[in-house]
Amino acid sequence: MIDRGCIISSGAELSGNVLHGKEVGLYNQLGAVHIGDNVHICQHCILMGYGGISIGDNCVLSACTKLYSLSSLHVNPNDKAAVISVYPYEKGYFRLGKISIGFNTWIGLNCIVMPGVDIGENTFCVSNSVVTRDLASNSYATGHPAHAIGLRFQESPS
Repeated sequence: MIDRGCIISSGAELSGNVLHGKEVGLYNQLGAVHIGDNVHICQHCILMGYGGISIGDNCVLSACTKLYSLSSLHVNPNDKAAVISVYPYEKGYFRLGKISIGFNTWIGLNCIVMPGVDIGENTFCVSNSVVTRDLASNSYATGHPAHAIGLRFQESPS
């Protein structure tokens, strides 16, 4: 289910200086957005799939969640002293990287996921978190940048 007010964008032609991040998952095609079965994308979410997005089955993206597989860089990574402008875009620098969200993952209200991030299955991201690096499966994560503070589900006794 995709609620009202969502924006899903993919397949854009890119100009400028693009730094490619890692690509993960089964759907590595640039610009492809794959949404699994039984997924709920709540109101006002933004999915910018220029670098690719894959959302596994049984996931929830809570209201105002943003997945950005393309992000502007504030400096020229090859010459950090060079003064650049993000606009016009063809002269800017960008980071491009596929976002992969595993099975049964819940992304809380107003979270932001940045390019090249792999969020493992059964993970929960607390509201207002900014995910800038991978999160292992079964993580309970929070913060800016988000980091695991525990397990979402406790391991069953043997």
